[in-house]
Amino acid sequence: MTNPSILMLLIYAVIAIADGSRLKKLSRRDQIAYAGIFLLSCYLAVDYIWHLSLFFFEDAAQLLFGGWGRHLLDFLNVPPS
Repeated sequence: MTNPSILMLLIYAVIAIADGSRLKKLSRRDQIAYAGIFLLSCYLAVDYIWHLSLFFFEDAAQLLFGGWGRHLLDFLNVPPS
C-alpha cells in the first residue's frame, strides 16, 4: 500500500507543477472541466491504492444504458444466412 501511495502522490505532484501555470490562463469553464477530470482521476487512484470496490462508472453506465444497449445490439445483430 505504501508504494502505490507514494507513486500516486508523486504523479499528482508532477501534474500539478506542470499544469499550474497553464490552468491560470484557461477560461473558468475549462478550469471546471479540468477539475472534474482531475477529481475523477483522484477517485480512481484512491480505489486502486486501497482496493476499495467503490461504485465504479461502468456500473453507472450499465444502470443507465444497459437496457438500451442490449436493445441496440439485438437490433443490429444479423442472423447468419
